[in-house]
Amino acid sequence: MTTSKELENKFFSMFDENNLKVDESENVFIINRTKHLNEAILLESKSGKRFIRKKAKEVGFRLSKKGLEEAIDELETMAFEFDGHPIHCHKRYALSLKDKSVLIDLGNDAIVKVNASGVTFVNDDSDTDGVYFSRSEHQLPMVMPNLDLGNDDIADTLKRLHQYINTDMSTFFLVVCYITYLMANPKAKGAPYPIFVIQGEKGAGKSFFCGNVICNIVDPSKMINLDLTRRADDYAVILNSVFLAVFDNIRTLTKDQSDMLCKTATRSSVAKRKHYTNADVVPIGVA
Repeated sequence: MTTSKELENKFFSMFDENNLKVDESENVFIINRTKHLNEAILLESKSGKRFIRKKAKEVGFRLSKKGLEEAIDELETMAFEFDGHPIHCHKRYALSLKDKSVLIDLGNDAIVKVNASGVTFVNDDSDTDGVYFSRSEHQLPMVMPNLDLGNDDIADTLKRLHQYINTDMSTFFLVVCYITYLMANPKAKGAPYPIFVIQGEKGAGKSFFCGNVICNIVDPSKMINLDLTRRADDYAVILNSVFLAVFDNIRTLTKDQSDMLCKTATRSSVAKRKHYTNADVVPIGVA
């Protein structure tokens, strides 16, 4: 008969330096490899706890609430003991380390690769080696791309899109440029992050346009049309949980809010005190 200690050892043996990683802010992630996707699941998140319980169930190891907390502590200790190179987690879009193609996590275990040659589905592990995608609870799957469209079909596609965007033609193409810039330039150090401002009369459809059109194309999410917070650390948390953040009904900006938006455009960080310490701080990116 297998003892509880043997089951515990079997459970922890399922984790090693390949599936326990630490990022630059010392957050611990479980790496779940599915098809060609390296999904980075935050250890202490709801998804992380579900994953831990799932792996424990596979070996018949029962975890109580206290046992789950102890397992998380042990896995965190293991991750830091491995002392590997910190990883960078991407939301939705990333650059392939292989050939600098743009990789798009569709949110349904499919990865799309975009480069000068066109759009294809990733079917080679080497395209995503060293690239880690993290998903939030509120993230929704993207639509599957139609790879059969030719150059002659693009004009018709843009005409159909214009039906949902209440602007003149020149502004419409500015919107298209913004969308394609976001997709072609994943958030990275040194890359400017443009802030798109939508203005219009009441009832012009600004909220629908931003939350239902742009977001559903670029980064579908349950978190749309948010209020712009006044707290820098809350703002940083929001921007790190989505690829595209949409803030609605902004009538005025405080000086602090203006500074936060400027930091986003220049890819700055905010400092937050590290848990259980008074001297250490952790930088949080705001783009």
